[in-house]
Amino acid sequence: MQNAGSRCAGPGRRLPRAPSVVAADGVCASLMAVGAALADAATTAFPVTTIGGFAGPEGVAVDPSANVAYIANPNADTVSVVALREALGAFATGVTIVTSAGDGGPCGVTANAFSSVSLVPPLVLVCLRSASSAASTIACNRAFAINVLSADQETLARRFAWSARPRGRKSLSDVPHRTEATGAPILTGVACWLDCAVATMPVAGDHVLVIGQIVAFASDHTREPLVFHAGRYRVVRDHKVSGATANGFPLPLEAGKEVNP
Repeated sequence: MQNAGSRCAGPGRRLPRAPSVVAADGVCASLMAVGAALADAATTAFPVTTIGGFAGPEGVAVDPSANVAYIANPNADTVSVVALREALGAFATGVTIVTSAGDGGPCGVTANAFSSVSLVPPLVLVCLRSASSAASTIACNRAFAINVLSADQETLARRFAWSARPRGRKSLSDVPHRTEATGAPILTGVACWLDCAVATMPVAGDHVLVIGQIVAFASDHTREPLVFHAGRYRVVRDHKVSGATANGFPLPLEAGKEVNP
């Protein structure tokens, strides 16, 4: 991951270094305040010139037909935010429901910004809006579960992405689930679940990175995963790679061998 203070923002300019913030045990009431402070600190206006409906740094020759979007103000350029969301949607992801239970009550929310972080120690992360009730609940409960949805669970994904979904004790009352090590709800029929204790919750922009240490997990490889791409739910299918071409690529993967990127 690049440090924000080391990326060049144009000739002779550098992006501002965001303050280092790591949420501690008492973050329940402070997540929104910390997120707002970081957003204010990150707001910087750079000189820009409008190019073909987009904004580009002064002195940079850009072909308008290339349809390149330059973000003039990282916190206020709503047109760029829409375009950026569409661009990021080109990356296909799995779909999870993040659940938690404890003193802060139960909660569940659909999220696809999930990633493994480390195998030793076993760490994962999920990104949630810092102003969301789910982030505050997880901060209070200090535990959460990642439920990786299977292909036949689109209805659940839509339910927990719905802004008007049931909250509090009613959030999971009619959804089949059980609990394991931390007490976070483990949904029935998922392709994989990861039961986690909160390790840290640093805030980045308008989101909080919930990093958890896995304390229990299981997977069912007979279940195909649910996929999200370009704003739509999708399912996977096998793709057979052709044999070697003139330049040697692509090459078929030999049976039993793993790909390590």
